[in-house]
Amino acid sequence: MEKKGENTNKLNKKQTGAITNNTTQIQRMIQGYYEHPYAHKLGNLEEMDKFLETHNFTRLNQDEIKMLNRPIMS
Repeated sequence: MEKKGENTNKLNKKQTGAITNNTTQIQRMIQGYYEHPYAHKLGNLEEMDKFLETHNFTRLNQDEIKMLNRPIMS
């Protein structure tokens, strides 16, 4: 998107084809882009509960939990 001799602080709005170098507008666009995939994750809790009930997930024992909670060493 960067062109020779143009301001590199521009963002192309794919929806409208417009280009902006307004920092506030760019920040809102980026925020909206990253919020959208996570906005409706808890929309259907009943369906999520049914899914979790049908799968038998293994649980960590106390020794495994202690090992994972240890400080990271080089």
